[in-house]
Amino acid sequence: MWYLRIRQPELMSMPLEGVVKLECYAVDPSEKEIGLDADRIDNISRFILQERNVTPYQSDGRWASHIYPIYMAETYLKRSFRSDTHFKKLF
Repeated sequence: MWYLRIRQPELMSMPLEGVVKLECYAVDPSEKEIGLDADRIDNISRFILQERNVTPYQSDGRWASHIYPIYMAETYLKRSFRSDTHFKKLF
């Protein structure tokens, strides 16, 4: 697993906004022993970054159906975070 920042921190209202957690399971015995190939991780990360702005606002009739589930997930996650002040005290 690794974390990928898909939004600039200065554009976010909370420290962890714009960060996604990516998980890729090791299937081969060699992957289980030495970990995933760095090129594979870079490739997956590149694809995720390309998908962050798939549907521009109102240029596609389906834009709302793409945005709403993400908005609901982010809203849920924001509510589960502790305050910015508490988070900053951890570091």
